[in-house]
Amino acid sequence: AVVSTQRTGEVLLTRLLSTKGTLQPYVDDLLCTVFMSRERVPPCVKYLFDFLERQAQRHNLLHNQACIHTWKNNSLSLRFWMNVIKNPQFLLDIDQTPTIDSSLNIVCGIFMDSCSTSDKGLTKDSPINKLLYAKDIPRYRKQVQKHYEQVSSLPSAPLDFLTGLPPTGLNSTVAVSELLAIANKYQKQLQSSFGPDSPSLNLKFTSIIDASLLAAPNLV
Repeated sequence: AVVSTQRTGEVLLTRLLSTKGTLQPYVDDLLCTVFMSRERVPPCVKYLFDFLERQAQRHNLLHNQACIHTWKNNSLSLRFWMNVIKNPQFLLDIDQTPTIDSSLNIVCGIFMDSCSTSDKGLTKDSPINKLLYAKDIPRYRKQVQKHYEQVSSLPSAPLDFLTGLPPTGLNSTVAVSELLAIANKYQKQLQSSFGPDSPSLNLKFTSIIDASLLAAPNLV
């Protein structure tokens, strides 16, 4: 029984490696398409990244490149692209079967690891898909980092693409309302996170959140 199990594992590993080799060009193409060359970066992406870097400068975080990298991940790469990869039916008329869904979950895992700035390390008990792409992730991470650096080096984006906004501009009241709704939903968790040992204690975040929720109950 032990020998039979070992042979089954060897057969499965061989097939996994073969399948990975078949899919590798498509995964490479996906990363190249998302993290495109600087000549093809949409103005809105440049505008977003410039905004995040200005916020980092405003809050004295320019020295913390990992933080800025995470902001860019969470605002675009993981928020938008991960959603599209996970749900291709948003763009394409396809029948997303359980098999396709499972495969896309693996691709999403690769994409997420490629955007990460930390390496959690792998063991023999790690998921097989992470072990299969362990040697490729460092290359993908360099590709993501290079893309972010190239976007930062581009000239400021022209504001022509903003002409589609309403004449009054962005509605800050709606934005504040959405933020307060989230703060109200997770009020206990926020208060716990901003406890006495938190670096944010001097910024009085907890008091600000409580005061905001009390002052604008109709917005929540």
